[in-house]
Amino acid sequence: MRRVREKLKSNSGATILFAILVFMLCILAGTGALTAAAANSGRYTHLKADQQQYLSVSSAAKLLKGELSGKTFTAKARVEETKDSTGTVSRKADWVTTSSGAKDSAYNGSLKDLLMGRFEELFEYGVYSSAGPLDAGSTLTVISDHPAKLEKKLTLNAGSDVPAVTANLTMGTDASTLTANDFTITIVLNDGEKYASTLTLVATFASGAGENGLNSTQISKETNAAGETTTVTEYTMEVQWLEGNAHVAAVPQPTSP
Repeated sequence: MRRVREKLKSNSGATILFAILVFMLCILAGTGALTAAAANSGRYTHLKADQQQYLSVSSAAKLLKGELSGKTFTAKARVEETKDSTGTVSRKADWVTTSSGAKDSAYNGSLKDLLMGRFEELFEYGVYSSAGPLDAGSTLTVISDHPAKLEKKLTLNAGSDVPAVTANLTMGTDASTLTANDFTITIVLNDGEKYASTLTLVATFASGAGENGLNSTQISKETNAAGETTTVTEYTMEVQWLEGNAHVAAVPQPTSP
């Protein structure tokens, strides 16, 4: 009787121990499954963020290229030069027109204003360099020094559902002579980040452009009774960013986890 009781007692202890071991194995298996699920969830969250950044940069590069690639900037001004009987010369310059072929898009606000301001500044310097010193009464700014290379940081937003893109824009050279290179634009999007991209738009002057990229046409020349000779010359600048001159650096696509 005693042996039977001991046997029952022993079997009961073994059964409890076995149950505890099975329970612990279930806990370990469950913990492993939860850990794997959490890791996969983190990877997919990271992939989604990568895809959003990739799409934002790609869209920004595409839109910016579409705004300027194949477009033309044109500016015209007339310079009235008066030389009196003593040989003293005065020059007054007035804008005739300025225009840009850039399309309207999500990024046309501050960026377009910045570029148009820069284009006009370079044109004014070109007129000054070609025509000579201008009077203070001119509607063109009197620019005697070549504009320094432009470097500007911008934030581009396409909408609340798309992450903002940073843009580091450089334009121009530090040379003293005005060339088409002064209109070449380089924009680095999300500089330093995983999906950074570089857009380069190479500019060219219209065919037949003369010194400083300008075409000049004499409109009139008259001499009055006092011996003053007045000459009116129209200066035109046309800059183009041809389709084949726009280059977008490859943006790496996000990979699956």
